[in-house]
Amino acid sequence: MTHDVTIAGNDVGYDSKARGISVVGGEDVTIEGNSIQRTEMAGIYISVEKEWETADTKNITVQNNTIEHTGMRKSSDHPNILVYASHGKLDDITFEANTIKNAVNDGIGVWGDGDLGNIYFSKNVLSDSSKSPTNFKGGNIHLEGNTGF
Repeated sequence: MTHDVTIAGNDVGYDSKARGISVVGGEDVTIEGNSIQRTEMAGIYISVEKEWETADTKNITVQNNTIEHTGMRKSSDHPNILVYASHGKLDDITFEANTIKNAVNDGIGVWGDGDLGNIYFSKNVLSDSSKSPTNFKGGNIHLEGNTGF
């Protein structure tokens, strides 16, 4: 399992046909101080996927990032940030002090049939989503001090 990784200070996207930054199976990962914009799929994607038999995902911190205008693929409904479990377990996922803006679809989505555990949102600023600001379909969602939710 991938663990103890920091993804920091990147500027990604710019009409990418993929996601911006992803953790699909792993633990103790920090995504910090990145700028993600104009991706066809989610700007930040945190997942455990049955389709690829990935490991569980836990203890992920996403902080001080800017995610703007992602999920551009017309056949996709990906939000700027997507937390998704099609099997396995996602737990202790923290989003803090991120700027999430100009989403093509929803600003933030939490979806899937897997075990969606504790997901924390603190001091995030969300604005200008084309659909809804948030689309929480599961998980134990904790909200504190966010704007635009």
